[in-house]
Amino acid sequence: MKSLKSTTPTQSSRQRADLSNFTPEQKLEHRRAQWRKFDAKPERKARKAVTNKAYYDANLTSVERREAKAEYLKTWRRDNPVKERDGKLRQNYGITLQERDALLEVQGFVCAICAAEVPGGRGDWHTDHCHSSGLVRGILCQHCNLMLGHARDNTDTLARAITYLGK
Repeated sequence: MKSLKSTTPTQSSRQRADLSNFTPEQKLEHRRAQWRKFDAKPERKARKAVTNKAYYDANLTSVERREAKAEYLKTWRRDNPVKERDGKLRQNYGITLQERDALLEVQGFVCAICAAEVPGGRGDWHTDHCHSSGLVRGILCQHCNLMLGHARDNTDTLARAITYLGK
C-alpha cells in the first residue's frame, strides 16, 4: 500500500526519498533540487511564461500608478524645497533644517574651513559628517567638502598636502 505522505510534484508516482538522516540544510537543498528539476520541464516553463504575461497584462495599471506617483513626488519636491531639504537632512544626518541653520549661524554664516561666504556649486551648503560615527562636524562650501572627500577624511593625507603646498 502506498504511503499517504505529501510528495513533491516530481515524486508523485514513486516512493518519497528518505530524508530522516539529513540535516535541515541538506533537506532544504534536496527539496530545492527537486523543484529545480520540476521547473526545468518545458511544459512548466511554457505555463509559467503564460501566467507571467497574464499577470503583467492584468497589472499594467500598477506601472501607470508608479509613474503617476513619481510625477506627483517630482512636483511636490519642486513646490516644497524647504520641506524636501529638511527631510533629506533628517534622513541622512539626523538633524533638522533649523539645527543646520543654527550650526551655520555659530560658524558666522561662513565655511567652517576656508571661511567662504558663498557655498559654491549648486548654491547650497554641504553638511560635513564623520563617516565612522555619523556625527555632523560642520557646514562646508563645495570646495572644502570635495577636498575632504578626495582625501578620504585622512588627516595624514591632508598634512602631506599642507607640506607639499609649503614647498
